[in-house]
Amino acid sequence: MEYIPHVNFLPPNFNQALPGPFPFKHLPDYNGEVFLHDPNKKQWAVRYIFSKRPALSGGWGKFAVGNNLESDDVCIFELIKKKHMKVHIFRVLEDIKPLLRPGRVKDLVANAEANENFKALIDY
Repeated sequence: MEYIPHVNFLPPNFNQALPGPFPFKHLPDYNGEVFLHDPNKKQWAVRYIFSKRPALSGGWGKFAVGNNLESDDVCIFELIKKKHMKVHIFRVLEDIKPLLRPGRVKDLVANAEANENFKALIDY
């Protein structure tokens, strides 16, 4: 099990650097697909970029949004088999709100009357 210091503030391109020796010790020395297993046991395919500064790329954004990751949440990556990592998430805030992209917020506001489930979120 290896500790990754924190989840970066999620930039528009949703890349996540993997600092320290973890990627060099445990991940392939080539670009390719790896699989993340979230706390709910859902599997996510993510593009791994091998370089001097390894990172998770394509698919990381979906994982981050799907798991409501926020700045300074801590992720611990546990290698469970080759190219498969279980991600343990420790949250900086207990009360999490789903991440919404700006375009999605506009859609929700426009459809708020039709969809009461989002009314409380929009009014928040």
